[in-house]
Amino acid sequence: MQGDQSLKLSVLTDCHVLPRHLIADTEAFVKFSKGTTGMTLESGGAFEAAMGLVDDWDPEVLLVTGDMTKDGEYASHQWIVQQLVAWQEAAPRRAVFVIPGNHDINNLEAANFNTPSGEPDALPPFTPKDFLEVYRPLVQDAMGLELFKDTDCFQNYLVKVNQRLGESRAREATYYAHGYLSYAARIPEPLTGEQGVTILGLDSNNYSADVTAAGDEAKETIGSLSGPQLSWALDVIDKAHARGDEVLVLSHHALIPHFLSQENVMPNYLIGNWDEPFTDLMARQIVRETDDPRLYDKTPVEVLREAGVHFVFTGHTHVNSIAKDATLYDICTGATTAFPSSVRHLRLTREAATGTLSLANQTKFLRKVTYTALNGKSQTIADFTVQGEQSLITTDFLVDMMDYFLNIPQYQNLTVRDLLVTYVFDAIDDNVESAILRAIRQSLIHNDKSWNEYDIVNLKRFGQYKLRLQWSDSIEQTVDRAYRGPGVIINTHFGKRQPLRYFIAADRLKRVIGHLLDGIDRLLFQNQDQMKEWLKQIMDAALGFDMDNEGHTLEDFSNLVYQTYLRGQTPKPAWAQAVIHQLREDGDVILRVLTDELKPVVTPIFNKILKGLTYADEPTHVIERLENDRLLRRTSTLTLRYFAEVIIGHSLYNTLHHLRLNKFSRLVDKWLGNPKLRARRLELTRQIAEVVDSISNGEQNNFRYHYAEDRDTLITIKINLNI
Repeated sequence: MQGDQSLKLSVLTDCHVLPRHLIADTEAFVKFSKGTTGMTLESGGAFEAAMGLVDDWDPEVLLVTGDMTKDGEYASHQWIVQQLVAWQEAAPRRAVFVIPGNHDINNLEAANFNTPSGEPDALPPFTPKDFLEVYRPLVQDAMGLELFKDTDCFQNYLVKVNQRLGESRAREATYYAHGYLSYAARIPEPLTGEQGVTILGLDSNNYSADVTAAGDEAKETIGSLSGPQLSWALDVIDKAHARGDEVLVLSHHALIPHFLSQENVMPNYLIGNWDEPFTDLMARQIVRETDDPRLYDKTPVEVLREAGVHFVFTGHTHVNSIAKDATLYDICTGATTAFPSSVRHLRLTREAATGTLSLANQTKFLRKVTYTALNGKSQTIADFTVQGEQSLITTDFLVDMMDYFLNIPQYQNLTVRDLLVTYVFDAIDDNVESAILRAIRQSLIHNDKSWNEYDIVNLKRFGQYKLRLQWSDSIEQTVDRAYRGPGVIINTHFGKRQPLRYFIAADRLKRVIGHLLDGIDRLLFQNQDQMKEWLKQIMDAALGFDMDNEGHTLEDFSNLVYQTYLRGQTPKPAWAQAVIHQLREDGDVILRVLTDELKPVVTPIFNKILKGLTYADEPTHVIERLENDRLLRRTSTLTLRYFAEVIIGHSLYNTLHHLRLNKFSRLVDKWLGNPKLRARRLELTRQIAEVVDSISNGEQNNFRYHYAEDRDTLITIKINLNI
């Protein structure tokens, strides 16, 4: 790319191809298809149509940024490589550069749906070694390929990883670790001249035991970049700049957020350490250990930006979007087999006279796609992007997606404990029961009367019966069993009579919590047909909510926001802008969804679940007398029996009924009626409006990484031609 010479490139990503011979018209495949926004049956035809768009542009270089396959099927990778090799060899001066995605390596969901039984067969995971072997035909001798795995930097890191994991790691996995498939290559000189372009492929995927959360050899959705990986990358960049090359980086995962609060809303679509500066050996995880001072106190994107990298090409989120951190641009391209079904075309120009580097890019969407239908006949879709819009947010899609995920291996044993760990508790050092117990302690230790004191029931003979709950870290008593420890103290009042006191020891309360969690698992996850029906009722009600009193429903609004996010650079209609403005100004919009639409649907579901949650232990075995006074013992025993059998009852529904908290509608009303929460509701809704506006390509004035154009734009950067 010497002088004013330019280079043409195209970018494909997230093709998610499953070859037709692995597909059959079975109930299992139909269920899988309904649970994904990707059009798997049409994936091969979509890839061929995308390659047709590439041919129309006729670039010298094709970049593929991962997730080539449905789930890493060996045959899927072979099919992709055949297409890419055929394109590369069809004309001179062509080069293809590929980086894997999270679906491509060590994926336990690889499956063949075309079986005699009609049930899918699990296929062996596609390994890192398989990737090097299958994609080897794309590598040209003139590329000067350098594999990260062969460097001292990686090998030293690998030794540390295997030492740390020891015998817990399978022997066949000891040859790889995080970043294994990273590489550097140079676009063949005839394309670029003496001053050329170096491709730096950074394998950002977590599929090895040194980085996965479970410590196993199975892919995760989230990714990361390691210290050793970027230390090697800096060496590559230095050598490239020394010969006058521009460096283009490929990564499946984004290096910076592409919309406001993406790190909170969609954290798995970024590298997990995107905002964490590298440190020395005091780092928290081995993946980020480094003794390279060039990385100290810098985040991954700062490392690359300060080294002179300007363009990083990413995928994973199926979105056309560009994010900017000073002079570094994270350019994400939409998927081919899922909406928006797009391809990016680029022209990279280096102008010696002005000392500028420019990247002109345009997005093309798939139109005509031909594929083989389940009946074996050829079919053609006139506009594939329009077809993809029908696979986004609907009740049926959300229910089918849940049904599919609950039937794949890693989610078949899903429990309410798993959900609480993921979505409620930031960190748990022992178990969920203990975490809930600590939350109960925290809520009761403040003695907030609005939560801890109730008029449970009115008895005409005795007057009003009151209950007050308190937490004590040191209960001491000797009735029935010796106990000295923490627990909940229960003060009961009959009118103006002297209160009778009982307690639930923390160890027994923890046991009750565990039984209730097990009960929820039985009612929900072990009865999936019932769960699907409930979810359908809830989603129908929520998505049907009229957002603006003009017939635009929550489903309409959600799909419009999601479509504009995926497609990129699409103006929102006036009604959608008005809804976002309303969300900013009116904190009770979400509550109206709850009260107007969901409350009538959720209340009977909520009560049915509560009635099914019976106590494994009789309440009289859980609640104990606190008092030792003999004069009170008989009265206390009778009261306890009444309290346990009549008021507490045998199900959680009975208990909450007397606490006046058994109905979903009452919980909502309590939330609505609490003035302390109104400010928090307003702020939450405003934040949602900001995120929605950012996702759908709003002005994003308070978003640090905002870049206005997502699809068709010209990026120009002043550069030092003497680097």
